[in-house]
Amino acid sequence: MPRIALPPAPVISRNTLSAVQQVIALRDQLLRTKDIADEITAGGTDKAALESSPDVVGTGPALPAGTGATLYDALVTVLAAVNSASVKAVVKTFDRG
Repeated sequence: MPRIALPPAPVISRNTLSAVQQVIALRDQLLRTKDIADEITAGGTDKAALESSPDVVGTGPALPAGTGATLYDALVTVLAAVNSASVKAVVKTFDRG
């Protein structure tokens, strides 16, 4: 796919560039979150550890049993979607930096 350079002022250009920047920021945020989740869960081997981790629940009560696995698996799924080849290709096409 050829690289597309859009002028930053027109509405469609501005909105498209903003969306691409948001996808990049989301990917970076998800990668950082996955790194933290991996530290808490020993690389995903103890997903239940998320249920009582202060990084997840703060000072509140623990999450219900099974929620840790659901949360970890959802994080992995969303990260995989954002890192998919098709999303990467679109971001690369529009990313100006």
